[in-house]
Amino acid sequence: MPADAVRDRLGDLAGRVRGGSSDDGHLGEPTWETRPLDEDVRALTDAVLSQTEDYGALALRAQLARSVTADAPHDPRQPIDFATFEVPEDVPLAVPADAEFPVRARFVGPDGEAYVVALRVDEGRLAYVRLAGIDGGGVDGTTPVRSWPSPEHVTFWIDTIKGPEPVLR
Repeated sequence: MPADAVRDRLGDLAGRVRGGSSDDGHLGEPTWETRPLDEDVRALTDAVLSQTEDYGALALRAQLARSVTADAPHDPRQPIDFATFEVPEDVPLAVPADAEFPVRARFVGPDGEAYVVALRVDEGRLAYVRLAGIDGGGVDGTTPVRSWPSPEHVTFWIDTIKGPEPVLR
């Protein structure tokens, strides 16, 4: 999903959460701003990308170093599930160009449920990082997680032909 489509989805969701209204049926418009990545998003993304040198990881780490975000600022009282990356045009591109990066971070949330953090690559560029419940964690796509986990509080898993396996380093 391209970053613009992700941003549109987030805008719709943020508007509903804020409870605004307008004549065209949209609920409240968030204020978008280009700003540095939140440090917890940067640290977790770097840790995921550092688990392998394959799958375009080196190019993606170079992109991460120069990435910013255009997300609406996160309200720490609200759950997290998404953060987007704005990557400059002159960065090295990753191959495969459209994929979910095969290394993911897993952790246990405040509700005792297991969660996974995954990175999406679109057109060779970091697109977004997504948090989701494993085995039903969270309800209706909403989680009780209010901040991105630090790399010390996650385990890393990589997709293999046998399914996900822990990264052994």
